[in-house]
Amino acid sequence: FDASANHGGSFTFTLGVAPGGGGRIKGRIGMKEGGKRTLTVPPELGYGPNQYGPIPGNSTLIFEIELLKVE
Repeated sequence: FDASANHGGSFTFTLGVAPGGGGRIKGRIGMKEGGKRTLTVPPELGYGPNQYGPIPGNSTLIFEIELLKVE
């Protein structure tokens, strides 16, 4: 439904904080610069029963992420 490539290619985040739930926080633990992961986030760690834009409630979310730089 979306990609960071559609919004400038990357984004910055604060470790330990993720909009939309804890699955993305937990999925980044232990990553190193240049690391890539596919995160599968169940609804209870994502948006739960709430619809979020085009994402229906109770959706399993799948993210392909790459950690480019740690500051």
